[in-house]
Amino acid sequence: KFETLSSFLQAILITGTAFIVMWEAYKKFQDPEPIVNSEWGIILMILTIPIAYLTAKYLSHTAHHEGGSQALEADSAHFTTDILGSVAVLVGLVMVKIGWPFGDPLAAGAVGAIMLYISIRLGVKSFWVFMDFCPPADKMRLIEKILDKARVDEKIIRYHKLKARMSGSKILLEFHIHVPKKLSIVEAHQIASDIKAEL
Repeated sequence: KFETLSSFLQAILITGTAFIVMWEAYKKFQDPEPIVNSEWGIILMILTIPIAYLTAKYLSHTAHHEGGSQALEADSAHFTTDILGSVAVLVGLVMVKIGWPFGDPLAAGAVGAIMLYISIRLGVKSFWVFMDFCPPADKMRLIEKILDKARVDEKIIRYHKLKARMSGSKILLEFHIHVPKKLSIVEAHQIASDIKAEL
């Protein structure tokens, strides 16, 4: 839950930053100011975009490898906003360089909108995890497939009361299984353990 909370807080921070950036862009549209040394900004953006891209890709890969870590996904989203923002700033600075002063506030507005979009997606995902939502349909199909296979193999007679919910990056499962009456407690427990291990 704390991992999800950190993801939600990052979404709130990115949202706040997005509104500040868009407000500053609006003020620049009202009163555009000349940009000096724009070539240095262009060079800086060209250098930072690949670094931010590689960092975001690494964090996203690690998040999936660690079972869907939301904290790492939030960090990846943060760096993704940096990439998209840097691209927008680069375009804006090039526009300023060729003599169009509105390029800078236009780029800032685009950065703010991108940040807002990503933060809303991140926040909504975190919210649903807090609400103990059901895992995606493809995950549920895999769970049911394992239980159905146990029934076909006659390890169990049937299962019911299947409940699943997300808790951070984990899926919590609860269900009842019925085993053949002829089995001993030890054998029945082993079947339950085998199904748990397979899940």
